[in-house]
Amino acid sequence: MNSIDRLAVEAKERPEAMETLIKDHKRFILYCIYRTTHRYSDEHQDEFSVAIEAFSEASQKYKPDKGHFLPFAFVVIQRRLLDFNRKESQEKTIPVDPLSLAGNIQQEQLEYNPPANLQAPTSWEDDTLKWEIEAIKDILNNYSISFFDLAKNSPKAEKTKTACAKAAGWFLHNGDEINRMRQKKVLPLEKMQKETGIPRKTMERHRKYIIAVVEILNGDYPHLADYLKPVRKEAIK
Repeated sequence: MNSIDRLAVEAKERPEAMETLIKDHKRFILYCIYRTTHRYSDEHQDEFSVAIEAFSEASQKYKPDKGHFLPFAFVVIQRRLLDFNRKESQEKTIPVDPLSLAGNIQQEQLEYNPPANLQAPTSWEDDTLKWEIEAIKDILNNYSISFFDLAKNSPKAEKTKTACAKAAGWFLHNGDEINRMRQKKVLPLEKMQKETGIPRKTMERHRKYIIAVVEILNGDYPHLADYLKPVRKEAIK
């Protein structure tokens, strides 16, 4: 857990920690507003108040074992801002830049499809999926993994898909190994091969895919996880 994550946990119980967390991340909060509304905001506008409340809410709901705090806060803030815009009946076109998911991961259908202008969605689930994708994109960036990489790196043969799901399952049953993976940004291939029997070359070839599956299934991404139901079923055996 990094220093920001620790402070977010402390903020649940200590008001002074919450004040420090907000003070240190005002620029981040303003960035979230811009990414959602495509408009610059300041501390005197309603959107900023909504975003501050959402940031505090994210701290109260944050679970360190599910991932880092800032990507989670990013999702919560964007949800609240979109809800606020709807309640205010603002009929505006909100240009956004999320990745879209076509098909599902196991079918190698991950695509980048940024629309020039995306009308504010009417489906809450559609919103949530987009922000989950945005959040996991930030997580995968820490591993230098993009969704383009996943499209190329996803297993095609059923035998290979099963092996990759089994590899992801090894992490899900070994929480300490997930923490090590996040710290070192590598897979412990020798140990995994010894304990799972999965060929090392298979895991090397599909390293990025395995990491992405682990982060999604171990994180707070319910809509993305739905695209991985067959993988999850195999992984949790």
